[in-house]
Parts: sequence; C-alpha cells; structure tokens
Amino acid sequence: YYTAGDLQNALKNYIRAKDFCAVPEHTFEMSMRVVKVALELRNFTHVYNYISKASAQYISNMDAGKQSNIALVNFLMQMDSHNYKVALQCLLDVPVDFITSNYSKEFILPSDVGLYASLLALAVLSRSEMRTKIIQNPVFKNFLELDKDTASILEDYFDSKYNDCLTKLANISAKLSMDNVMEPHLEYLVTGVRKKALIQFFTPYKSLKLQDIATAFNTDVEGIEKELSNLIADGQIEARIDRHNKILYAKTANQKVNTYLKALEVGDAFRRDTEILLLRVNMLTQNFIISKRSHKMDRDLMDYGEMRGRGMFRQMGMGGMGSMGGMGYDPYGDGY
Repeated sequence: YYTAGDLQNALKNYIRAKDFCAVPEHTFEMSMRVVKVALELRNFTHVYNYISKASAQYISNMDAGKQSNIALVNFLMQMDSHNYKVALQCLLDVPVDFITSNYSKEFILPSDVGLYASLLALAVLSRSEMRTKIIQNPVFKNFLELDKDTASILEDYFDSKYNDCLTKLANISAKLSMDNVMEPHLEYLVTGVRKKALIQFFTPYKSLKLQDIATAFNTDVEGIEKELSNLIADGQIEARIDRHNKILYAKTANQKVNTYLKALEVGDAFRRDTEILLLRVNMLTQNFIISKRSHKMDRDLMDYGEMRGRGMFRQMGMGGMGSMGGMGYDPYGDGY
C-alpha cells in the first residue's frame, strides 16, 4: 500500500501490526513506520502517540540512530506548530554519531541538520545565544562541516558582512523552496534574518544615511526606507526617518527632561512623607492614639452589640445601654 501511494490503507495495516509485536525492536520499528506515514498524511495526533511508544521501548540503551530519528521526528512536530526555538533544540539534541550511523536516515539527512539548525538560529536566537549554541558547540561543528555554504553564512553574519550573508542565504533559499520541511516556513525565517541584520547594522549609530544602509543590504533607498518604516512601526527600532534628507536618526533620551521629572518625583515623595509626619505629630498632641485600652473598648462594644442583637438585655430586664436596674451601665468598670 505504501509503495503504491495508498497512505490511508498503509497506516491502517501498520497500526494492526502492533498485535504481532513480540519484542521491543518490533514495537519500535512498527511505531516508526506509523510515524513516517502519519507525517506524510500530516496526522500529527498519530505522530505524537507513536513517537511516544517508540521512545518508551528504549529508555536507557537506545543507540545513536534511534535517538537521532526520535529527535528529528520531534523537530518535525515542533516545526508544524511553529515552535522554532524548541525545534532548534531538537536538532541540537541529535547525537554526532548520527552522521556515521548505519540506521536508516529516512526523515532528515545529516547534512540537512546543520542547514536547518543554522537557518533557525539566524532567525530566532540572539547573537550571544548563537555563539554559545551553534558556533562554539563542538558537537554541532561536525554537522556544519558537512555543508560549507551554511558555515560561511554564519561566518559572514558574525563578521557583519550582511550583504554577503543575505546573498548566500538567498541562493540557499532557492534550494529550500523545494524542500518539504522548510518550504512552508522559509519566507518567515528569511525575513526574520533580514530584520535582525538591519537592527544590528544600525544599533551602533546615532544617525545613518539611507543610501549607506541600502548599499550594505544590496537594495535601493525606497526599499530600505519601507523596511525601516515597518521596523519602527513594530517597535523593533527606536528611530525616526528624515524623509527629506534620507537620514535615519536614533531616538535618544532627553536628559534635561528626565532630570526635571526625577526632581518632581523626589519633591512629591518628600511632600508625602512630610504630611504623614505632621499628621502623626498632631495625633500625638491630641492624644488620639491607638493603645491596648482602645482595643479593649472595641472588644467590649462588640460584645455588647452581639448581646443586644440576641435580645439578652430584654430577658435580663435591662433597658438601653445607659440603664441597668435604674443604675448606669458601665461595661468597662472604670467610669466611662
């Protein structure tokens, strides 16, 4: 059925085969075949269920080939969910032995691991994260060595040769446009790389001519102005564009205004603290303070209110609060 392209019947028969699995190896093989067909059908419910079953067969003694294919299937699931950072981590979890393993490489080739991870890193990681997780990663260097073009793109990016970097990335994008895995995400990722490059290019400057930016990114002034306008509107660049002189100015904080605002805040805090101190002094002067005796008075009044609410005074022949058998009721016993 699978060879004939009848994926639905192939999936049904692979699932039925689980009743004939006698050892963990059989269960693993059956689960991975179900996963492969389910991926082609984009049935990610089956992918999730059966990749979990495959992982459960070998918890402590899984070889590099099996570990790699499980990590790559998780990568495909995360890509479908657009969780690009998690997908990148799945690729970084692929052991280096996958390159030389004899286990079938039916999901992703070792050379593509470096390419996919580099593109995701350029799009979603900061410069420091990329240096730690990609450039200085001794395990991942083995994957980068399988594709020299990918390694050169990363080098150009870190050397701030953005024109060369984006040109090479465009050449690779032509190949990836026919890739089933990356094609749905290609435009978003390449655009993300270009936006990051623009932001990093302008960051050290207070002002910069649009012509210089356009030259660095191999485009015209009108095109770069539109790109920068979108970045400013999205809040990714704190700057403004002088459209008449074609200059991009970075927004800088007005230190004079900030100093005045800070002075006003300090003055308001001083006034508030002074009013609180004056209020306390006046309360002490008028002997209007809270003490243990005040708490006792509050408790007695609460007890009196509760007794009156229950009608206990009427049962005892008491009148109002001021009478108790013709005598004044003194709940405190001290003349109040």
